[in-house]
Amino acid sequence: LDIMPIKRGGPVIAGRGGGPYDPAVVEAFLPLLAGLLAPVSDEEIWAAAMAYDTAEDAVLSEDQIDAVSEVIADFVDLKSPLIAGHSRAVAALTEDAAKVVGMPEADRVEMRRAALWHDIGYIAIGGAARFDSAEGSERSRLHPYFAGRMVPRAPGLAAIGSMIAEHHERLDGSGFHRGVRAGDLSAKGRLLAVAEAYQNLVEDRPFRVTLTPAQAARELREEVKRGTLDGEAVTIVLQAAGQGQRGKKV
Repeated sequence: LDIMPIKRGGPVIAGRGGGPYDPAVVEAFLPLLAGLLAPVSDEEIWAAAMAYDTAEDAVLSEDQIDAVSEVIADFVDLKSPLIAGHSRAVAALTEDAAKVVGMPEADRVEMRRAALWHDIGYIAIGGAARFDSAEGSERSRLHPYFAGRMVPRAPGLAAIGSMIAEHHERLDGSGFHRGVRAGDLSAKGRLLAVAEAYQNLVEDRPFRVTLTPAQAARELREEVKRGTLDGEAVTIVLQAAGQGQRGKKV
Protein backbone atom coordinates (compact mmCIF):
# COMPACT_ATOMS: atom_id res chain seq x y z
CA LEU A 1 0.00 0.00 0.00
CA ASP A 2 1.13 3.51 -0.80
CA ILE A 3 2.08 5.39 2.38
CA MET A 4 3.95 8.33 0.85
CA PRO A 5 3.19 11.56 2.77
CA ILE A 6 1.02 14.33 1.31
CA LYS A 7 1.49 18.07 1.87
CA ARG A 8 0.03 18.17 5.41
CA GLY A 9 1.82 15.03 6.50
CA GLY A 10 -1.10 12.61 6.30
CA PRO A 11 -0.76 9.38 4.32
CA VAL A 12 -1.86 9.37 0.72
CA ILE A 13 -3.71 6.17 1.39
CA ALA A 14 -6.24 8.02 3.58
CA GLY A 15 -7.69 9.68 0.51
CA ARG A 16 -7.71 6.58 -1.66
CA GLY A 17 -10.33 4.50 0.09
CA GLY A 18 -13.11 3.78 -2.35
CA GLY A 19 -10.75 4.57 -5.23
CA PRO A 20 -7.69 2.42 -5.86
CA TYR A 21 -8.05 0.68 -2.48
CA ASP A 22 -10.88 -1.13 -0.74
CA PRO A 23 -12.27 1.30 1.88
CA ALA A 24 -12.58 -1.52 4.44
CA VAL A 25 -8.87 -2.32 4.05
CA VAL A 26 -7.96 1.37 4.37
CA GLU A 27 -10.07 1.73 7.51
CA ALA A 28 -8.42 -1.30 9.10
CA PHE A 29 -4.92 -0.28 8.06
CA LEU A 30 -4.75 3.38 9.10
CA PRO A 31 -4.88 2.80 12.89
CA LEU A 32 -1.88 0.48 12.53
CA LEU A 33 0.22 2.89 10.47
CA ALA A 34 1.94 4.74 13.32
CA GLY A 35 3.08 1.52 14.92
CA LEU A 36 4.32 0.07 11.65
CA LEU A 37 6.44 3.15 10.94
CA ALA A 38 7.72 3.65 14.49
CA PRO A 39 11.51 3.29 14.79
CA VAL A 40 12.78 0.08 16.36
CA SER A 41 15.96 0.02 18.42
CA ASP A 42 18.65 -2.62 18.11
CA GLU A 43 17.83 -3.75 21.66
CA GLU A 44 14.20 -4.36 20.72
CA ILE A 45 15.18 -6.32 17.62
CA TRP A 46 17.54 -8.51 19.65
CA ALA A 47 14.92 -9.12 22.36
CA ALA A 48 12.35 -10.12 19.75
CA ALA A 49 14.81 -12.50 18.09
CA MET A 50 15.72 -14.12 21.40
CA ALA A 51 12.03 -14.65 22.18
CA TYR A 52 11.98 -17.12 19.29
CA ASP A 53 15.12 -18.93 20.41
CA THR A 54 14.84 -22.70 20.08
CA ALA A 55 16.06 -25.31 22.50
CA GLU A 56 19.83 -25.68 22.59
CA ASP A 57 19.61 -29.30 21.46
CA ALA A 58 17.37 -28.59 18.46
CA VAL A 59 18.73 -30.22 15.30
CA LEU A 60 17.65 -29.45 11.74
CA SER A 61 17.20 -32.15 9.16
CA GLU A 62 19.16 -32.02 5.92
CA ASP A 63 16.08 -30.76 4.07
CA GLN A 64 15.55 -28.08 6.71
CA ILE A 65 19.17 -26.94 6.42
CA ASP A 66 18.73 -26.60 2.66
CA ALA A 67 15.51 -24.62 3.14
CA VAL A 68 17.16 -22.33 5.71
CA SER A 69 20.14 -21.84 3.39
CA GLU A 70 17.87 -20.67 0.58
CA VAL A 71 16.04 -18.28 2.89
CA ILE A 72 19.37 -16.87 4.09
CA ALA A 73 20.50 -16.43 0.48
CA ASP A 74 17.35 -14.52 -0.43
CA PHE A 75 17.56 -12.41 2.72
CA VAL A 76 21.18 -11.47 2.08
CA ASP A 77 20.36 -10.46 -1.49
CA LEU A 78 17.79 -7.97 -0.15
CA LYS A 79 20.76 -5.91 1.07
CA SER A 80 20.94 -4.29 -2.34
CA PRO A 81 18.77 -4.41 -5.46
CA LEU A 82 22.01 -4.81 -7.41
CA ILE A 83 22.49 -8.37 -6.18
CA ALA A 84 18.91 -9.70 -6.24
CA GLY A 85 19.05 -13.42 -7.07
CA HIS A 86 22.86 -13.47 -7.01
CA SER A 87 23.30 -16.05 -4.24
CA ARG A 88 20.96 -18.60 -5.78
CA ALA A 89 22.60 -18.14 -9.17
CA VAL A 90 26.08 -18.70 -7.71
CA ALA A 91 24.78 -21.77 -5.88
CA ALA A 92 23.31 -23.27 -9.05
CA LEU A 93 26.53 -22.72 -11.00
CA THR A 94 28.69 -24.04 -8.15
CA GLU A 95 26.58 -27.19 -7.85
CA ASP A 96 26.79 -27.74 -11.61
CA ALA A 97 30.56 -27.33 -11.45
CA ALA A 98 30.73 -29.92 -8.66
CA LYS A 99 28.76 -32.31 -10.87
CA VAL A 100 31.13 -31.73 -13.81
CA VAL A 101 34.03 -33.13 -11.80
CA GLY A 102 31.97 -35.93 -10.28
CA MET A 103 32.11 -34.83 -6.67
CA PRO A 104 30.34 -37.14 -4.22
CA GLU A 105 26.84 -36.02 -3.26
CA ALA A 106 27.93 -34.89 0.21
CA ASP A 107 30.56 -32.59 -1.32
CA ARG A 108 28.08 -31.21 -3.84
CA VAL A 109 25.65 -30.38 -1.06
CA GLU A 110 28.45 -28.71 0.90
CA MET A 111 29.49 -26.64 -2.12
CA ARG A 112 25.92 -25.55 -2.83
CA ARG A 113 25.34 -24.50 0.76
CA ALA A 114 28.59 -22.57 0.84
CA ALA A 115 27.50 -20.71 -2.29
CA LEU A 116 24.09 -19.90 -0.82
CA TRP A 117 25.72 -18.51 2.32
CA HIS A 118 28.74 -16.87 0.67
CA ASP A 119 27.54 -13.26 0.99
CA ILE A 120 26.08 -13.51 4.50
CA GLY A 121 28.81 -11.19 5.76
CA TYR A 122 26.94 -8.26 4.20
CA ILE A 123 24.45 -8.52 7.05
CA ALA A 124 27.15 -7.28 9.42
CA ILE A 125 27.83 -4.18 7.29
CA GLY A 126 25.52 -1.32 8.24
CA GLY A 127 23.42 0.57 5.71
CA ALA A 128 22.47 -0.36 2.19
CA ALA A 129 25.18 -1.97 0.12
CA ARG A 130 26.45 0.60 -2.41
CA PHE A 131 29.00 -1.07 -4.66
CA ASP A 132 29.17 1.90 -7.02
CA SER A 133 30.96 4.20 -4.55
CA ALA A 134 34.51 4.16 -3.17
CA GLU A 135 33.26 3.96 0.42
CA GLY A 136 30.75 1.24 -0.37
CA SER A 137 33.33 -0.78 -2.27
CA GLU A 138 35.82 -0.60 0.60
CA ARG A 139 33.22 -1.57 3.19
CA SER A 140 32.03 -4.46 1.05
CA ARG A 141 35.52 -5.97 1.15
CA LEU A 142 34.88 -6.89 4.78
CA HIS A 143 32.00 -9.24 4.05
CA PRO A 144 34.14 -12.40 3.63
CA TYR A 145 35.73 -11.64 7.01
CA PHE A 146 32.39 -11.36 8.77
CA ALA A 147 31.11 -14.48 7.02
CA GLY A 148 34.15 -16.44 8.10
CA ARG A 149 33.51 -15.36 11.69
CA MET A 150 29.76 -16.01 11.73
CA VAL A 151 29.17 -19.22 9.82
CA PRO A 152 31.50 -21.59 11.76
CA ARG A 153 29.62 -20.75 14.97
CA ALA A 154 26.64 -22.75 13.72
CA PRO A 155 27.15 -26.47 14.38
CA GLY A 156 27.13 -28.34 11.11
CA LEU A 157 28.18 -25.33 9.03
CA ALA A 158 31.79 -25.05 10.13
CA ALA A 159 32.99 -26.94 7.05
CA ILE A 160 31.65 -24.30 4.67
CA GLY A 161 33.00 -21.37 6.67
CA SER A 162 36.52 -21.56 5.26
CA MET A 163 35.23 -21.83 1.69
CA ILE A 164 33.12 -18.73 2.18
CA ALA A 165 36.03 -16.80 3.64
CA GLU A 166 38.08 -17.62 0.51
CA HIS A 167 35.60 -16.65 -2.19
CA HIS A 168 37.24 -13.29 -2.95
CA GLU A 169 40.85 -14.40 -2.44
CA ARG A 170 43.16 -14.71 -5.43
CA LEU A 171 46.18 -16.91 -6.13
CA ASP A 172 48.60 -13.98 -6.34
CA GLY A 173 47.50 -12.42 -3.05
CA SER A 174 45.54 -9.60 -4.69
CA GLY A 175 42.19 -10.69 -3.27
CA PHE A 176 40.49 -9.91 0.02
CA HIS A 177 39.99 -9.91 2.97
CA ARG A 178 43.24 -11.62 4.00
CA GLY A 179 45.20 -11.28 0.76
CA VAL A 180 46.51 -14.85 1.01
CA ARG A 181 48.21 -16.67 -1.86
CA ALA A 182 47.67 -19.95 -3.71
CA GLY A 183 49.25 -22.20 -1.10
CA ASP A 184 46.68 -21.19 1.50
CA LEU A 185 43.60 -21.67 -0.67
CA SER A 186 41.59 -24.90 -0.81
CA ALA A 187 40.46 -26.53 -4.05
CA LYS A 188 36.81 -26.03 -3.11
CA GLY A 189 37.45 -22.42 -2.15
CA ARG A 190 39.07 -21.81 -5.54
CA LEU A 191 36.09 -23.36 -7.32
CA LEU A 192 33.61 -21.21 -5.40
CA ALA A 193 35.71 -18.12 -6.12
CA VAL A 194 35.58 -18.77 -9.87
CA ALA A 195 31.84 -19.51 -9.88
CA GLU A 196 31.17 -16.28 -8.01
CA ALA A 197 33.47 -14.31 -10.31
CA TYR A 198 31.76 -15.64 -13.44
CA GLN A 199 28.29 -14.93 -12.11
CA ASN A 200 29.28 -11.39 -11.17
CA LEU A 201 30.48 -10.71 -14.70
CA VAL A 202 27.24 -11.79 -16.38
CA GLU A 203 24.91 -9.99 -13.96
CA ASP A 204 23.74 -6.42 -14.54
CA ARG A 205 25.60 -3.74 -12.61
CA PRO A 206 25.04 0.01 -13.26
CA PHE A 207 28.71 0.88 -12.75
CA ARG A 208 30.19 -1.43 -15.39
CA VAL A 209 29.45 -3.16 -18.67
CA THR A 210 27.59 -6.44 -18.34
CA LEU A 211 29.40 -9.23 -20.18
CA THR A 212 27.91 -11.97 -22.29
CA PRO A 213 28.72 -15.55 -21.19
CA ALA A 214 31.36 -15.79 -23.93
CA GLN A 215 32.93 -12.49 -22.89
CA ALA A 216 32.92 -13.57 -19.24
CA ALA A 217 34.65 -16.81 -20.22
CA ARG A 218 37.38 -14.87 -22.00
CA GLU A 219 37.82 -12.60 -18.99
CA LEU A 220 38.23 -15.56 -16.64
CA ARG A 221 40.83 -17.09 -18.94
CA GLU A 222 42.69 -13.80 -18.89
CA GLU A 223 42.59 -13.91 -15.10
CA VAL A 224 44.25 -17.31 -15.27
CA LYS A 225 47.02 -15.84 -17.43
CA ARG A 226 47.47 -13.02 -14.93
CA GLY A 227 47.84 -15.59 -12.14
CA THR A 228 44.79 -14.57 -10.12
CA LEU A 229 42.36 -17.47 -10.69
CA ASP A 230 42.99 -21.21 -10.68
CA GLY A 231 43.13 -22.53 -14.26
CA GLU A 232 41.59 -25.90 -13.46
CA ALA A 233 38.75 -24.30 -11.50
CA VAL A 234 38.08 -21.92 -14.40
CA THR A 235 37.93 -24.83 -16.85
CA ILE A 236 35.44 -26.63 -14.61
CA VAL A 237 33.19 -23.63 -14.04
CA LEU A 238 33.15 -22.69 -17.72
CA GLN A 239 32.21 -26.26 -18.59
CA ALA A 240 29.33 -26.02 -16.10
CA ALA A 241 28.29 -22.69 -17.63
CA GLY A 242 28.36 -24.14 -21.15
CA GLN A 243 31.46 -22.16 -22.11
CA GLY A 244 34.29 -24.67 -22.11
CA GLN A 245 35.59 -28.22 -22.27
CA ARG A 246 35.07 -30.86 -19.63
CA GLY A 247 37.26 -30.27 -16.58
CA LYS A 248 39.37 -32.45 -14.36
CA LYS A 249 38.58 -33.71 -10.88
CA VAL A 250 39.20 -31.48 -7.87
